[in-house]
Amino acid sequence: MKFIPIMEISGQIMTLIEDAEKSLIIVSPYIEIAKWEKLKKCLQRAVDRGVSIIIYTREYAKQNLDPLRAFKVKIILVKDLHSKIYLNDAYGIVSSQNLYHYSDINSIDFAYKTETDEERNQLVNLINKYLANSKPIEQYIIASKTEVGNEIVVEKEEGTNVFPLKDIDLEKIKEWFHDKFPEIKMNSTKQYVYCNKLLACGDVMLREGFEIRFSYGIKNQDQYIKAIQTLNFENNNYKYEKTLVTNNSQAPYLIYVPQEVTDIQKLIYDYIFIAKTIIDKTRNIKI
Repeated sequence: MKFIPIMEISGQIMTLIEDAEKSLIIVSPYIEIAKWEKLKKCLQRAVDRGVSIIIYTREYAKQNLDPLRAFKVKIILVKDLHSKIYLNDAYGIVSSQNLYHYSDINSIDFAYKTETDEERNQLVNLINKYLANSKPIEQYIIASKTEVGNEIVVEKEEGTNVFPLKDIDLEKIKEWFHDKFPEIKMNSTKQYVYCNKLLACGDVMLREGFEIRFSYGIKNQDQYIKAIQTLNFENNNYKYEKTLVTNNSQAPYLIYVPQEVTDIQKLIYDYIFIAKTIIDKTRNIKI
């Protein structure tokens, strides 16, 4: 690992966020970014690029997470969390610094950056072993705020959503898709399953939802999007929140996010049905 100069830690963390292409994991017991405009812009750009963002923070810590919820990232509370790790697709940073604006201005912190895939994978394994595969309180939550004096108190109802998906769940999804669609190529990590050319109009990523990544510059792209958006999946096992993201600098993507998932097998049945329905609906559209 390579030592990061003390005065460069926050900048390196923001660069790590900017470098994220598919996934970003932030582990920080204490988080406060309400007035940290530069960092919020980094997160917004990552969201706009379609980066999957998971944030682990400390259970019962006195902090305002509303600025993070505004980005619709996945927030997971973990009991007794004390580690600080920042991780994207290519490398990671281990630091004593929380994602806390006050720390950026006032604290003396130390940090190291990984230099090899092996070093990054060690961090991934730590997160999977002690955080993702433990039993954190998962924050697909209903939250309400009340002010008590000068302090904001967030009252929350914890959900039972199965996300983030565990290794065994992702492997099961991969096996089912390989069985139902043997002609497609697939690759997977501990965060997602990626189906290359599952659809004529692009690829599919399965992580916190069924995400259609349209091929860049494909002909009749608008026609594909319009056809898929007309589909109704209300009679599936789960209800789905649909979001279309467009950006001039990259191809659009459409994601169906399941709500309150408690059974991974039912989710797989839904995903298979969604894939087959989209394939049938778009079969006659010419590329």
